[in-house]
Amino acid sequence: NNTKEVIRSSSLIKSQDMSIECRDPMADIPSLDPVVAPVASLHNLGNTCFLNSVLEVLRYTPGFLDGLIKLHEEILTEETASEKESSDGDHSGTSLNWQVVKNTYTMYQEMNKREQQHKEIATSDASSMAIRPSGLLDNIRELNPIFEGHFQHDAQELLQCLLCYIEDAEKELVQLRKNERIKQEKMEADIDIEPKLSEHMPHVSENIEVGLTARGATSNNQNSLKSGECQD
Repeated sequence: NNTKEVIRSSSLIKSQDMSIECRDPMADIPSLDPVVAPVASLHNLGNTCFLNSVLEVLRYTPGFLDGLIKLHEEILTEETASEKESSDGDHSGTSLNWQVVKNTYTMYQEMNKREQQHKEIATSDASSMAIRPSGLLDNIRELNPIFEGHFQHDAQELLQCLLCYIEDAEKELVQLRKNERIKQEKMEADIDIEPKLSEHMPHVSENIEVGLTARGATSNNQNSLKSGECQD
């Protein structure tokens, strides 16, 4: 009898252990909806993965953002100065290369803002952390029609074009400032010449007066000689 009781007790313990082992360890934890990682991304605007991949890599390329921020600030400074000098405030002729720099800067700023607001805006949908690089894509297509439409393109070609546009924007800024410096130096030179002319003007007037007086005296002498000859 004692042996039977031990066997029955052993079977009961084993049955209880099995029930514990088969139990779901997450059963007592309340379910939560997964949230996307706090990393901003870019919407695919129709086979634009070639563009998005380049932009996301450039964002983490050492030195690129620092140079972009500095160039953006210099462009804004130049545009502000031009606006003050312009009477009508018309900026329709703003360089497309400058627009590329400005839209690239704005896009990265929006990505930073998304990441800062992750707790407020992030959901299980990946698009909750994505932005649309529409402005930059429009600039690139206007500069190079090969990227128009919704066709696939080579990321390396896009990268070369984008870097060339940014480099051209810097060259245009340097050339514009050079032209302004030459213009300013010319204006300063013209201002320096005016006092020198005014200083010489009295001497010129005096010389003219002396010349006229001498000429008058000579004319009088000649008339006197003629009248004397007539009397003789």
